[in-house]
Amino acid sequence: MKSRIIGFAILIATALLFAGCPYSSEVPLTSTGMKLPMGIAGTWEDPDNPSESVEVRATSETSVEVIKTTTSEGSEAVVEHYNGFFSDVNGAIFLNIKEDDEYSTSFYLYKIERIGDNKIKLLSVTPNIREKFTSSEEMKKFFAANMQNSYFYESTETTYFKVK
Repeated sequence: MKSRIIGFAILIATALLFAGCPYSSEVPLTSTGMKLPMGIAGTWEDPDNPSESVEVRATSETSVEVIKTTTSEGSEAVVEHYNGFFSDVNGAIFLNIKEDDEYSTSFYLYKIERIGDNKIKLLSVTPNIREKFTSSEEMKKFFAANMQNSYFYESTETTYFKVK
């Protein structure tokens, strides 16, 4: 009985670990970034998760550094660093982002929807996409043909409000 409970706990922990992981690719959605969307730089917070904040810093006209800070009572803050850029696919804006370390080769992809000046909605591209792409052009064509389908994104979305 005890081994069943431990096995079930491991299964739940594994499911939680991989939940919310967006689609990743060895190539970005476009080979170069577009000019940064107006007002994207700043600090953003999710009101449903007040222990997390995301700071977006422009590093050039087309690229950003993203610093995600997660705090919890009684622990040191966990700070994650990412680098990325935005891509335009038929008017839809996607964030191509990867961890800021020398070993990271995967880009994670999110659709960004602006709602006014101080609110954005982040939609994770589903990890269920089985296609592997060898070029950005190939991936962009696939996204353009499929991004309007609801199954293309994870069912959860995150809304961030700009606080600084």
